[in-house]
Amino acid sequence: MRTLDDQTARQIAAAGDRIYLDRVSAEEKAKHEGEFVAIDPDSGRYAFGRTLGEAATALSRGGQVPVPRLRLVGQTLRVMHA
Repeated sequence: MRTLDDQTARQIAAAGDRIYLDRVSAEEKAKHEGEFVAIDPDSGRYAFGRTLGEAATALSRGGQVPVPRLRLVGQTLRVMHA
């Protein structure tokens, strides 16, 4: 299991968010509203799913993604940790 430091986690999140904002079309976002998207911050590939696991599994079908960016389509989801 890979452990990420805060800086690396923030970099992955920022790269994934840029891909989400720049490459995922408004039509795709509307079609998948309320679903999850898994984004490979290195390749720019992404996949949708009704659950986090479904989105991550769909993304991994195109090749292993060490640490995908996962987010809820159409909403901002913030996860805080101690």
